[in-house]
Amino acid sequence: MFKKVFLFTLIAFTSNSFALEFIPSKLKKKIRLEHAKQILGLKSYNRNLDHISKNYHTRDEIIKFLKKRVGLKRFRKIKGHTIINSILKNTWAYNFDPMFILAVIENESSYNAKIKGDDGEIGPMQILPKTAKWISDLFGIDYSGKDELYSIEKNIEIGMAYLYFLKSMYEDDGRKYITAYNMGPGNLKKSLEKNIRPKDYSNAVMQRYVSFF
Repeated sequence: MFKKVFLFTLIAFTSNSFALEFIPSKLKKKIRLEHAKQILGLKSYNRNLDHISKNYHTRDEIIKFLKKRVGLKRFRKIKGHTIINSILKNTWAYNFDPMFILAVIENESSYNAKIKGDDGEIGPMQILPKTAKWISDLFGIDYSGKDELYSIEKNIEIGMAYLYFLKSMYEDDGRKYITAYNMGPGNLKKSLEKNIRPKDYSNAVMQRYVSFF
């Protein structure tokens, strides 16, 4: 069974502030850089290392970035603080760079918590209700139904759990698990069996991610 790999097994995850305040900044930076290398590949990682290593290691830095990215008025409208807090609540346990999760959200929904996709995907991370149900069951996440996916906190919690599931499934192959997040593992498997490696979605997410720096 897939579970969160907590960095500090002796400390209970008792509050939203745990992941924000407890983990040392040096360890956060190490997690971010390791994830960046995984998803970018060594060549692109080395090309962008200087920018990635210097920027966006703290909550305040990420807030400042998103305010500049979308504008102060829209930051308030999209509840930017809630988005960032929801990401940071889970990101270190899953070994994700929080800027990568921001890139996924921006690509999926432009931070719109009320958006619904053509196939029924809901919220900032565009989660299908059926996906939310089985991922919540697998990870022990409280989930009461599709209406809860309009909650920024719940949507991001489930979306990040799903990304972590895919990351584990594809053994940290960034391009594969990013693509699978968009098209589903079954469809990706069919494409790979035909020697087709879809790259449009993963390229879009990665280009957005790199543009942040």
